[in-house]
Amino acid sequence: MEMEKIGGKRAKESFFQSKKKGMISSGSTMNTSLLKTRKFRDKVHKLGNKAKTKISKVCILLNGIYGRERL
Repeated sequence: MEMEKIGGKRAKESFFQSKKKGMISSGSTMNTSLLKTRKFRDKVHKLGNKAKTKISKVCILLNGIYGRERL
């Protein structure tokens, strides 16, 4: 089952539900929709990582100011 590897059971279910509703054109396949969601997820992760690094930098600065105290 190659589909199982790419997207889990839930991804498949949502794909077929949206196909029934007509949100996805009948021509598009499972993989294209998954690729789109994957791209979106990567974007979100990148944004999250940027925020994390900023927060960690701030924490380092504060640690430098207030010594070794944990915030």
